[in-house]
Amino acid sequence: MKSEICHGVDQYDRCSTNGNCGCFHMTDAGGSGICGFIEVTCSKLALCNSSNNVCDEPNHVCVRHPRCQSHSVCYPLSMIDQRICPPTTSEINISN
Repeated sequence: MKSEICHGVDQYDRCSTNGNCGCFHMTDAGGSGICGFIEVTCSKLALCNSSNNVCDEPNHVCVRHPRCQSHSVCYPLSMIDQRICPPTTSEINISN
């Protein structure tokens, strides 16, 4: 599984060709984040362990999701896969 990393992108800003994906800031990552599917039901997201910001659930990563919780939540790795949130492509202008 491969995910898109977003650096210097605001929380929830677009990071994929899929308009339903946005940047989730990682806990303690200095503004870096991962691109994930935004429309996950909040009630299905468990809170991260508050003592060490780690998920007790396997195949989850701790992210900030203020629309759901003020504390970091465990986000499923399956929702950050590039098959769901393909990266945006940059056009390269070549001049002669």
